[in-house]
Amino acid sequence: MKKILYLGILCTLLLSACNDDDKEEITPSRDMQMLVVNEGINGEGGLSVVYGDGTIDVNAYEKANERILQGSPYAINSINDKYFLTASAPARIEVLDPTTLAVLGTIEYEKIGMPRDIIPISESEAIVADSIHQLTKINTVTNSIVKHMTLAEEWGMEEIAVVNNKLFGTHLDASGIAVFDIDNITGNPQSVIPVSISKNVKTCKMHVDKNNKLWIFSTGKNAENRNCAYWIKIDPVTQKVDSVEIPFFKRGEEKLEIGVPVGATYNKSYLSTDKATIYFTLQACARISSGQGRLAIFALDVNDNTYKLYRETPGVEARLNGMGISPEGDVYLCDANGTLSGFVRHFPANETISAIRVGVKPRMIWFPR
Repeated sequence: MKKILYLGILCTLLLSACNDDDKEEITPSRDMQMLVVNEGINGEGGLSVVYGDGTIDVNAYEKANERILQGSPYAINSINDKYFLTASAPARIEVLDPTTLAVLGTIEYEKIGMPRDIIPISESEAIVADSIHQLTKINTVTNSIVKHMTLAEEWGMEEIAVVNNKLFGTHLDASGIAVFDIDNITGNPQSVIPVSISKNVKTCKMHVDKNNKLWIFSTGKNAENRNCAYWIKIDPVTQKVDSVEIPFFKRGEEKLEIGVPVGATYNKSYLSTDKATIYFTLQACARISSGQGRLAIFALDVNDNTYKLYRETPGVEARLNGMGISPEGDVYLCDANGTLSGFVRHFPANETISAIRVGVKPRMIWFPR
């Protein structure tokens, strides 16, 4: 009888151990699914993280470093297995561990600056754009400044792109796209591509697609004096310019229907992981009788230059701070309503809209995968 009892206890323990093992195998990982850069207020920014198990760390930077993120962070990029975060007030670049977000080092500016976009140009160097007419080259291995390069005053640039050892950048007061030789950046660009960039699209990024072509968003009027949006396409080698025209429709027009573009305000854009699609915001017609529009996401195919409505985004104001498209194709929009908290609005394909609470004034979404 005792043997049977002992055998029963042993079986119970073994079964319990197996169940525990099964539980460990199905426990979701805490890999970062999404990282959000929060501009913050009163000189206090931050980073928020959404993990693969669904948990959210609103103050991830503060927890990792036991201090707030001073100043206003602008952009983040993954270079040499580290995160490089640009920030102003004071001007600097913080180097972060990609797993813990702990600060590995700080690249402090030796002069006044407002660092913006950051792009690698080699295995050991990157270029940082700046609103105050300068570019800064940094060493991404030693985490140090190589040199500040002062530009002519009209060429302060927030968004840049690098293709074929050439750096391209725009400025609202300039007359086109500046082209610099990466190895010989001087005060003035080596050449200027004469295209018009409108002021209300300064927040829209430049993109280099799978075919190594450069895309820049703008607005204006076409030959028929119709208001339009444009995706300007540039061949970096020949500097030949082409464009995709997106006409805006208005009330009373025969072709006005739900979902067609009716305007553009404070635009954002995002390049897909495979670099074959550019997602961008426009105002899409929501009511035919009035021609009223609301924010929506459109998609441009870089191979055939066609565009279409991708996702409606009801409830988000036109002046959103940032956007991101996940590798699965879900839309995420930074909604900075109010000053005490911010939200990332999630618009999946199944139309079940949700809101993720993050830090104050979210402005950029980064997908680590």
